[in-house]
Amino acid sequence: MAAVLACGDGAVLSHHGALVLWGFATQWPDRFDVTLPDGDRRPANVTVHRPRNLARADCKRHLGIPITSAARTLLDSGPRLGERLARTVNDALHTPWLTEAQLDEVARRYPRHPGTKLLRPILADLPSGRTRSDFEDGFRAFCKRHGLPKPRFNLIVAGHLADAVFAAERVIVECDSWEFHRLRESFESDRDRDADTLAAGFATVRLTWRRIETAPDREAARLRTILEQRRRRDAAA
Repeated sequence: MAAVLACGDGAVLSHHGALVLWGFATQWPDRFDVTLPDGDRRPANVTVHRPRNLARADCKRHLGIPITSAARTLLDSGPRLGERLARTVNDALHTPWLTEAQLDEVARRYPRHPGTKLLRPILADLPSGRTRSDFEDGFRAFCKRHGLPKPRFNLIVAGHLADAVFAAERVIVECDSWEFHRLRESFESDRDRDADTLAAGFATVRLTWRRIETAPDREAARLRTILEQRRRRDAAA
């Protein structure tokens, strides 16, 4: 708030500081960014941005502090976030502060903004579902890289939330990490859900990050074979 007030009327917190205030990042920056449509104030230790266009819809108040909207914040932060942008967008979409429509609208409104070209491929992936982890983001990229069909993410199958689903082939891919699947409770629940989804006609393939990192071609070939076998089986049925 001090940084915003120091910049005068119309100033809003933006960029990484706004990411933190919205809850999309966890560590405050050493130097705050403030977007100021008019005026020439430049307080010490504050980076001031003066965009040519800042619509009223881009300015909100969150926790009592004037701030760029969640969508505008992600647009402005895209170039700094780089590869982390996709993960940040997907996490943000799981909060009450952002919708796909808002993100699409701000990208359409600012076609020449540096963040727009970074948001467009992320927006193109969203119809296949929002991801919940770096592993799921990595699996989406893995499928693109190896020419596999596009899976749907985080669908409910037989009462269980499945990480990735090849719906046409009725194949579930679970992105298993040692951190979350090494306990006895997880061991038992994983096998219980696999039996439930198999009873519903879905085969489950469990992948680990280590396997797709160390032997990606082998994993892609095996998954492709499984999908082809399922398609042939269904065609013959």
